[in-house]
Amino acid sequence: MSISDYKRSRHNSAKDIQLKFGLGKGKFINFSFLLVVKILLRLAELTKLSYNQINIILYFFAIPFAYLSILDYLLHFHYLKLAAFFTILGFFIGCRDFQVYSDWLFGQSVKFLRYFNRFGLSYESASIWICIVLPVAMFFMLYMLNS
Repeated sequence: MSISDYKRSRHNSAKDIQLKFGLGKGKFINFSFLLVVKILLRLAELTKLSYNQINIILYFFAIPFAYLSILDYLLHFHYLKLAAFFTILGFFIGCRDFQVYSDWLFGQSVKFLRYFNRFGLSYESASIWICIVLPVAMFFMLYMLNS
């Protein structure tokens, strides 16, 4: 085997490792993204809401409410979750057409995630990092504060 063959095989094996373990634009990111999309689509089907509505309810209402509930638990009071609950309730009472609003807000979210393309993150990668990894990390940090 020549040096150039060795370098070529070493370079190819590095690419194989990158694809296998999902580094960069690898399979893990795509798999994770599609898994989350399928879960949200299934939730939309079960609740008879649109994908965009489920997405907005989860990421703009449920996850922040969960964070505030955990903080209330840590701080031994209930003001944050009550304030969040009444804010969410007021929003849904005052919102004239949640479908239109969720479509608009989902579009804004897509624009935000596509902005990270400037930094080398695809829409799928940015979605996984910002919408999955970051919330899980936040839950973990809040859990560690409780320990």
